[in-house]
Amino acid sequence: MKDTKEYDKLEEMLETDFKWPRIYMYKFIIPFLPESIKEAEALFSSDADIVLRESKNLKYMSITAKQMMKNPKEVIAIYRKAESIKGIMGL
Repeated sequence: MKDTKEYDKLEEMLETDFKWPRIYMYKFIIPFLPESIKEAEALFSSDADIVLRESKNLKYMSITAKQMMKNPKEVIAIYRKAESIKGIMGL
């Protein structure tokens, strides 16, 4: 689990550097497991633009998702939910 200070710092940066609402892009790497892929896709709403890419050796899957977010708190909420996915790495 990430330190709360890291999320506070991210929230502050997002608040000062961007205008909201806006489309926010998430990037994650997860193990290439069907349940992990489903969990990662479930982080986002049905209107999110999600691109999945397999690694050459099929050990990992990269996920890039673009979704309209109202504010930095919504952005961080998704990162917090993602922490529950085994093996996930945020980029």
